[in-house]
Amino acid sequence: MRDHTFDIAMFGIDGSLLEVKSVTIKKDDDVTMISCGNMDKVKAVLPNYNDYSFLRIELDKPSIDFFMDTLKVGG
Repeated sequence: MRDHTFDIAMFGIDGSLLEVKSVTIKKDDDVTMISCGNMDKVKAVLPNYNDYSFLRIELDKPSIDFFMDTLKVGG
């Protein structure tokens, strides 16, 4: 294993991009905390936003619902 750096994007209720954070996960850390100045306005979170890395992720239900509705997937 090695350190891994990627971007995380936070989106608002209207689909606007609120913030993009560059995050580095250290190979020896169990947990990496990420903060956002507008968390009360964040409706969805998308890891690996700029597709710089290969990540295995699992989105939370609110983010899945948001992207399904916003992208009009499946209908």
